Order: sequence, then structure tokens, then C-alpha cells
Amino acid sequence: MGDAKYFRILVALCEPRLRDPSTSRSPTVPEIMERLPDLGLSRTAIGFHIGYLAEKKLHVKSPQSGPPHHPHGTTGRPRGTGLRGRVPRDATR
Repeated sequence: MGDAKYFRILVALCEPRLRDPSTSRSPTVPEIMERLPDLGLSRTAIGFHIGYLAEKKLHVKSPQSGPPHHPHGTTGRPRGTGLRGRVPRDATR
């Protein structure tokens, strides 16, 4: 069942791009939670699955560009947008 969770999250991430290849929009973690309520996963768990898909399955490198880390731990980009955007882009190539 574990692999099925990763696959379903991958499909949810890719769904907007599969429906409209010209879009660069990626669903937010709350939207994924809403799309897959039967999985019962927390925000943290979905983030973990996205990271696992990116690093272990698709070998997506974490974005290195962008502003330096803010002293309070932020980069100036919305949290999670890097991998959430790159996973569906790379998976649908």
C-alpha cells in the first residue's frame, strides 16, 4: 500500500499538467489532502512523500537558485513550491 500512496500523490501533483500541458501550476499540499482524503495523510506526511518522490524516484535536485536563506529559515519563496513544481514537470516529460 505504501507504493500506492506515493503513486497517488504523484498523480495528484501531475493532474493539472496532464489536463493542460501549458500550465505550470502545481496543487498545494492542502489541495492534495482534499483530493486524497481517503489516505488520511497530514501535511507533513504529504511533504515527506513529495520529497521521497523527488529524491528517490525521480532524482530531482532541490532548487539551489533563489535568494539566500532568511535568518528565520525562509528563502523568500512560498514553502515547498520548488519540489512541488519540479516533480510534475520532470514526471510528465
